Amino acid sequence: MQEQRIEEFDGRITPAISQRLHSRRLALGLSYERLAEALGVSWSTLRKWELGECCCCTLPMQQLLADFLGGRYDERLLYRSELRGKRIYNPSYDASQQRLQRIEQLCLLGEQHPEALADFELALTAAAAMALQRAMAMAAEKTTQ
Repeated sequence: MQEQRIEEFDGRITPAISQRLHSRRLALGLSYERLAEALGVSWSTLRKWELGECCCCTLPMQQLLADFLGGRYDERLLYRSELRGKRIYNPSYDASQQRLQRIEQLCLLGEQHPEALADFELALTAAAAMALQRAMAMAAEKTTQ
């Protein structure tokens, strides 16, 4: 059976979609209640999607589910969760936010000390090039295995 691509999720809850939804929820350690609240549906609706008891979702839910299933947390999903005081923990998103904050702080520091800014930009460019080379080497290694 060919797995349905999440980017093309059309709102139909197939067995593959049900399994992916269940796996993603468990991987994040979310209860039915927590994820359902973040998505804006009842926990029983989410449970029915996971168990395959429901064959489709509403059009407004289609994009939110596609984002969740694809591992993308769009701002609406995080914002909804934070409004209810029950933020969803997403290590990738959190790490990205922390990196952006550090870069902002470094840029502000560079504005206060322009003489150090050129050195910082050179070091950052070199570090980015090295990280890219490592990532490409790792990708090449995986393809040869």
